Amino acid sequence: MNIWQFETAQFRVTVHTLPCDDLDLSWDEDGEVRAKLGTGEFEAFDVHATCIHLPSGVHGDSYLGGCIYADPREFRDNVGMRVKSRRDGCYYGSYFSDLVHECIADCRRSVAAVQNIRIRAA
Repeated sequence: MNIWQFETAQFRVTVHTLPCDDLDLSWDEDGEVRAKLGTGEFEAFDVHATCIHLPSGVHGDSYLGGCIYADPREFRDNVGMRVKSRRDGCYYGSYFSDLVHECIADCRRSVAAVQNIRIRAA
């Protein structure tokens, strides 16, 4: 399920859910979450964010597994919030905004790497 998309002249960022293949519920001591998953009140899923540099087709990705929400669209909290960056380049804010910033940073690194490739003439 596509839960968010944003596009500029250079980039397209998409966030969507995937089936959760490896859910760890070891922390659910009283079984409440497991029960709500069983009744369909909660849904477990993984999230994949991808950023595509439109002119080159180069992309960057980030993933977060084991998300549990009543509605996967609830994962998309704080759209447009100002994410803070530490000196080490790590972002913090919300899972959603962190995931989006990580895939954009990955894409920018990949574009820079491709642009620095030099091919020698034979």
